[in-house]
This record gives sequence, C-alpha cells and structure tokens, in this order.
Amino acid sequence: MQIHDWLRDYHPAWLVRRPKGFIPELTDVAALIWIEKKLRDRHLSESLRAELEALRKKGMNGTLTDEEFRRLRQRGRRVVTPLRGLLARLRAARGVAARIPEVPPAALAALDTAIRATERAVDSSSRVASLADFRRHKVCAHRDSPRIARP
Repeated sequence: MQIHDWLRDYHPAWLVRRPKGFIPELTDVAALIWIEKKLRDRHLSESLRAELEALRKKGMNGTLTDEEFRRLRQRGRRVVTPLRGLLARLRAARGVAARIPEVPPAALAALDTAIRATERAVDSSSRVASLADFRRHKVCAHRDSPRIARP
C-alpha cells in the first residue's frame, strides 16, 4: 500500500494502463521512497542534496545498487551509546513521573540525581573517547610517516 500511495502521489504516470519509459524494480522503489522523502527536507545541506539527487537519478534508471543505498543510509545514522540511551530513558521517565500527581517528591529527586550522574558519565566517556581517538590518529600518523633509512 505504501508503494501504491507513493506511486499515486509522485509517479502517477507509472500507474496508467501502458506506461512509457523505464519503471524501476519493486526492490528499488523502497530506496527511491526513502531518497525522495529525504529530498523534501528543507534543511538538507547542498552537498547531501546533490548526492541524493544523483542517487535518485540512478534509482530512476535502474542503476542504483543496494550497496550504494546502504552506505548512504549508514552515513546518516547516529550511533547511540548505551550510556546515552540510558540518559534518554531516565529523562523520559522523569517527564512521565512529573505528570503523575501521586509521585513522591523524593522519587523525582532520585531521578534528577540519576540523570545528573549519568550526564557526568556520558561527558566523561566522551572526553576519554576523544582523547583515545586523538592518540590513535597521532600514532597512525607516526606509523605511516616515511622512515629515513639509516646507513
């Protein structure tokens, strides 16, 4: 049904009795739906918009590979660490608890304390990760540098 709705709204010429031109495979249509949905975002950067347009063109003529589409989708996904996930859930629980009149103030205070502690842990782990990444790049740069042969 989603594909039919997309065809009806964006490519009605493909639904006529004897359509003219190339019509993408059904498996490519899911990628085209995703790409066209992203292209409707007004806040899209110009470089990403150009890349999406190029991939859309490839999808429309049947040359978009599944690997190309997967790489594009993976680039846009943000990795959520377990600590960040916990923090989001604690904040959501705090919001729900605040709307319940019978929740004791001590329970809200305990949630606030847990949120602050988790925020500190997320901040600390982010700093450690950035330092580790910096050191890794430093070591890699050193290892990859040309060596001078000794006599």
